[in-house]
Amino acid sequence: MINWVVAKTALEYMPIDEKRDLYKCHDKFKTVDDIVDWSTYVRNKFSSCIAEKDSHEEDEKIQTDVNVDADDEDYEAEADDYYYYDEDPDADIDLGDDVESSESSDDDSMEEITNDNNKRVFRKGNIKGSTENDASKENTSTGDSSVIATNEAVQSDDEKKKEFVNSRISVFIGDIICLEIDAIVVTASEELFEGGRVYNPVICAAGPMFLRAECGAMGALGEGAIGNAKISGGYKLPAKYIIHAVGPKGEHPDQLRSCYKRAMDLLKEHKLETIAFSCLSTGIYGYPNESAANVALETIRNWLEEEEYSAKVKRVIFCLSDQHDIDIYHKLMSEYFPLPNSLE
Repeated sequence: MINWVVAKTALEYMPIDEKRDLYKCHDKFKTVDDIVDWSTYVRNKFSSCIAEKDSHEEDEKIQTDVNVDADDEDYEAEADDYYYYDEDPDADIDLGDDVESSESSDDDSMEEITNDNNKRVFRKGNIKGSTENDASKENTSTGDSSVIATNEAVQSDDEKKKEFVNSRISVFIGDIICLEIDAIVVTASEELFEGGRVYNPVICAAGPMFLRAECGAMGALGEGAIGNAKISGGYKLPAKYIIHAVGPKGEHPDQLRSCYKRAMDLLKEHKLETIAFSCLSTGIYGYPNESAANVALETIRNWLEEEEYSAKVKRVIFCLSDQHDIDIYHKLMSEYFPLPNSLE
């Protein structure tokens, strides 16, 4: 009888430099430090755009400074709305019959405006009521300040939550057997002896003799297994563990959602910190790729937002190898993991 327990324990505690000699991917393995989180990815992606925007704004500012004199001329063109007086600023002013004198008991009937050309300018119309309106607006503004502060606090909390979740999410384009992390998740059958197109390469890279022996010892999940998952050793894989998720055949959102949630729960139960998902139930299992991606992204986002253990999770990685899946995830990631306002 194959002693898979001894092999599993030996490989689990083997010095990392020695174990790396056993990797089927050789030196092409990737650690979590080699894969940027979603938030960093966004910053890198948009940094050049931000620099270009800043450059454009600087050019506009220079153009504005050049046209300052022209703006002053345009200001004077609004003569129909203002009275202009070219006399000495201290001279007495005749406002005409249609407006009250500046010596009137009502000093607020006209609004005096300072002009760069040393003119005294008065805005037409009765300004008396405007002071009262301004005071009313000021009181309203003061009354709303607490509401604004509360809204800003809520927005700040939302921003922090976005940043927290984004810092724990990654997209990796490559082979899942190359990931040197805590656990990888693949689609498996109820018997744990076969699965999706990713499953067989994983079994081969891990070492089929020991892995199949452990799966046999765990036993088939049996009826009602769809949506469930079990965890085994990773053996010769860079990953320490393999999570075998029994995915649905065809489009069954509740069952697929259960696969992702159960895998994350196993991460928590075994006190792991890093995990990578293949595109569960797609391919030969027949789940439409985009629909499956929606379920995956929504489930992981909800788990990270709701579980206290998410504070100990370093990274959840969506591993993609097919161009169709790459395009889908690039489209959907920003919907489920939106950028903080500071990056938009």
